Amino acid sequence: MSELEGQFEIYYQEYYEKLFRTAFRLTGNREDAQDVIQEAYINAYRSFSQFNHTSSFGTWIYKIMLNCAYRYMTKRDKLPIQIITAERGISETEFWESLKSQESVEEQAMVEDIRETCLQLFLNCIPKKQRIAFTLKILMELPSSEVADIMGISESAVKINVYRAKQHLKNNIEEKCSFINPENPCQCGNWVKYLIDTGKVDLIPADNPVRRRSTAEMSLIWTEMDFLRKIIRLYDHQPGHTSYLEFRKKIREIIVQQSLKILT
Repeated sequence: MSELEGQFEIYYQEYYEKLFRTAFRLTGNREDAQDVIQEAYINAYRSFSQFNHTSSFGTWIYKIMLNCAYRYMTKRDKLPIQIITAERGISETEFWESLKSQESVEEQAMVEDIRETCLQLFLNCIPKKQRIAFTLKILMELPSSEVADIMGISESAVKINVYRAKQHLKNNIEEKCSFINPENPCQCGNWVKYLIDTGKVDLIPADNPVRRRSTAEMSLIWTEMDFLRKIIRLYDHQPGHTSYLEFRKKIREIIVQQSLKILT
């Protein structure tokens, strides 16, 4: 391995986890996220000699990853609740009332999975540019200036897109999700029971989300948090994924097979 390749490996390993989290939130799919960061690795690897340090490596690699992620990003027009109520010819209020009669399940893994599914569906309903700005600025906590550089827009445009994304989430979540307010009608356990009873359990992907914060920390002063801080906490997890060592082994095989090298 050349000195240039070794430097690239150090840089990419440092950003691997962040890139995966970002790609997962943008695509909403673990497999697609893995494909995105694999494609980003190869593209960045081949052009690393052109990285001139006028921006940070993070900004540079995020740009490459974002270009790879675009074609994997889809936008949903309707949430499952809207599809189900249309099929059954009932209002959302009537559906929530019927859901209350469902006995909540105790299987915590399935509850976590349905929660993750809902959270990602809410993100997928946001227009792409707003979803990108919200993910980079709010979920990944990047400065507005860096988000602007990555997206190729002004800082004021970043703020506008983040604001609109927050409004989308607020409109869809604030008066529905019981994790935002225990009095809200949408309970994960009831949803799981409903999907089991209606033969739609396959709609719950077994992503095995891993929280980066403990349950105790998640519960800390929850009732005192504003809406945005609650949202950030809810999105503060990701599905299990390939370790960097496994990822690197797979990607090196591809590089050897395709006879790729850092272009000089």
